[in-house]
Amino acid sequence: MNHMFTLLRSGLLLCAFVLAQKYATAVTYTAIANGNYNSAATWQGGIAPSYGLVNDAIVIPPGIKVTAGANISITGVTGSITINGDLVATNYALHVSDAAMLGNGSIIVDSFSGSFPGQFDFNGTMSTNKLEIDFMMIMGNPTIDVAQVFYVSKSLNLNNGKINLTNGTVMKISGIQGNTVPAYLTVGGAGVLGLLAPYSVEYVGGSIESGVELNGPGLKNVTVDVGTGEEVKLMGNAKLQGGTLKLTSGTFNLNNHNLEFSASGDLDPSGSGEIKGGSSSDITVSSGSAITGELKFTTGSNLVRKFIINTNGSVKLGSDLRITTMVDFQSGKIDVQNHKLSLITGATINGAGSGSYVITGNGGKLADDVGSGDTVTYHVGTQTTYAPCIITSRSNTVYNGLTVGVNDGVKNTGSTGNIISNVQPLVNATWFLENGTATTIDVDVELMWNAGMEVNSFDRTKSYITQLTGAMWDKQAGKAATTSGNMYAMKRENVHSFTPMAVFDNTTVYVNNITGNNSVQLYPNPASNILFVRSNSAADIAIYNTSGRLMLSQKLDHSNNGIDITALPQGIYYLRIIGQELNATGKFLKN
Repeated sequence: MNHMFTLLRSGLLLCAFVLAQKYATAVTYTAIANGNYNSAATWQGGIAPSYGLVNDAIVIPPGIKVTAGANISITGVTGSITINGDLVATNYALHVSDAAMLGNGSIIVDSFSGSFPGQFDFNGTMSTNKLEIDFMMIMGNPTIDVAQVFYVSKSLNLNNGKINLTNGTVMKISGIQGNTVPAYLTVGGAGVLGLLAPYSVEYVGGSIESGVELNGPGLKNVTVDVGTGEEVKLMGNAKLQGGTLKLTSGTFNLNNHNLEFSASGDLDPSGSGEIKGGSSSDITVSSGSAITGELKFTTGSNLVRKFIINTNGSVKLGSDLRITTMVDFQSGKIDVQNHKLSLITGATINGAGSGSYVITGNGGKLADDVGSGDTVTYHVGTQTTYAPCIITSRSNTVYNGLTVGVNDGVKNTGSTGNIISNVQPLVNATWFLENGTATTIDVDVELMWNAGMEVNSFDRTKSYITQLTGAMWDKQAGKAATTSGNMYAMKRENVHSFTPMAVFDNTTVYVNNITGNNSVQLYPNPASNILFVRSNSAADIAIYNTSGRLMLSQKLDHSNNGIDITALPQGIYYLRIIGQELNATGKFLKN
């Protein structure tokens, strides 16, 4: 036992001796004249410090300016740097780790990094391009101007002093993979984070909660690149003022806060990141022009309270979106592309009209509920034209999630086939309606259009809504369209199923109808030069190609029943004959 005690005592004495020797050799370097850091004449005793000091001290008194020509490093718990004069290392770095930092002088460096688990009592000014600091508490009252990058890689509490981001500074904030952690950057007490000048924020490395960095009036660009499965969780509203939100990877979680694009704020089109919405979050696009990217939401969290549009262009959706309260059109359009914009029960659309509506595109949809006996206007249109659809419930039934979309053009079979709107008189649009959750349908449908959508001498005084039945557009009695401002409307009552719809007039002819009736007697068939039509009365003859294009027309009577088809290219043609006693169609082959 005595032997062990002797060994232990000897060990302790040895450690004490080593520590004493270590600290006994610590040196304080005091500048006595303006000059270079590595010049002996600059320092008391004529010995210049090295650029890497461990547990040593540097003192620059008032009125003394020291200029460094290399990076400076001061580390160790007994080390320190006291600057009451000036330290200038314009193109070099100053690194202080575990050592104390004191004084009220001036520091100008290219970059500064510091780790201060204990005392940070610097009261002077610092100008640096790049800043990275880690401290538990600031004892002093420094003013630090950052010109290029402010790195925040560990929790930072700015309780005293001021850090100014000057014009164009980027705050680069690193999160932690697999964890949602509290905000790294907090400001309290007498601390000030100067965010008046234009600056940007980049989130990298892993999940993180936002702090005061997204609340500054100078905020421009925000980049989220935290990685797949990671997120940036908003702890306050975010406002992009003339800058760009770039969702490179991960999720931008609104966390029931608001996101606003203003003063030409934009959304970068690149990246795979998504927005996680919330039932209390509003998204406002008030940027003056169309945003470049698509608003893409996470599955299951693709909802917002209000969607406010005030732009001269359109806002694109890159996913489905649900609205809990309102779509507020102040100016501009929403382009859902091939996605669905849904109004949850009770949600409304405000301010829609000829300049503000939902562009549904190819496969896009606007979904809404139609209550018992209610009439609901679906404010939809194409890229260029407002073409709303009005649905009225007839059966005291609530229809949840009925959807409407509208595309330019009319095809033989709705979404496929020849484009008959190129040659036939009709309204140049096809409306696509779907049941939503309803198993039976009993509604009235009213379609609206403007004069610019009428093509090929369409006659709105003899028009009707046609509905695709199987592979055929059905025929209805024509009547005059009603007028509402600069829009025209036609209603079809007692609709019991939803298939594509269009607006024709009594003279619209399309291949499906022509091929459905072969009652005209034509000879010879095939024909090369003259085609004869057996008819006992005067009639109008029209010949169409397989695309529905009118190729030839003429008057016919019993004394002149031959048609010169010499100029027609070889192929299959359809003939329609209309007279007082005859209304029929036929098909022939031109050799």
